[in-house]
Amino acid sequence: MSQGTLKIEEEKNFTIVSFFDTVMLDETNITTFAEELVSVIKSRQKINLVIDFANIEFLSSAVLGKLVKIRKIVKKQGGKLKLCGLRTNLMQIFKVTKLHKVFDIVADRKAATKSSGFGLFG
Repeated sequence: MSQGTLKIEEEKNFTIVSFFDTVMLDETNITTFAEELVSVIKSRQKINLVIDFANIEFLSSAVLGKLVKIRKIVKKQGGKLKLCGLRTNLMQIFKVTKLHKVFDIVADRKAATKSSGFGLFG
């Protein structure tokens, strides 16, 4: 399934979201991404959400703010959130902002869907 800027896949008990664009710098794209993702989250209860950044080369700090809000929504609904596929330059942004301590970040989709902390596997 696809929505605007997102590709949404269901795998086992996970909802995996990836991006069509490689750059998340434009305010319109960021707002659209956040709205689409919130819609996906609210359409499911206790979502096990994996956001895959493998296609993303660059992102703005505004994306980080949206991710923090998304994390709160997922947590409020009793769900879990993992981020994966972060390139070295993106991981540096998370480290500099200390957000690597806030988010559960794993290497790739396989690690995200196999690691503890999610539904049947946690």
